[in-house]
Amino acid sequence: MSRELAHRVQNAFDRCKTFPEAGVHNGLFQVRGEAYMALIELRNLCPEIVLALRDRE
Repeated sequence: MSRELAHRVQNAFDRCKTFPEAGVHNGLFQVRGEAYMALIELRNLCPEIVLALRDRE
């Protein structure tokens, strides 16, 4: 895995950790927007991560 990809993954993961979940309020589960965006970023990085790990084999 390239250093740049590893750095991008670590940054997104760290942003997810810094935002605690808001939980359920009035029957709706709420998550802070910043944490949700970081989670989406991690999801979008998954294909790159899989390819990088596959190249190591």
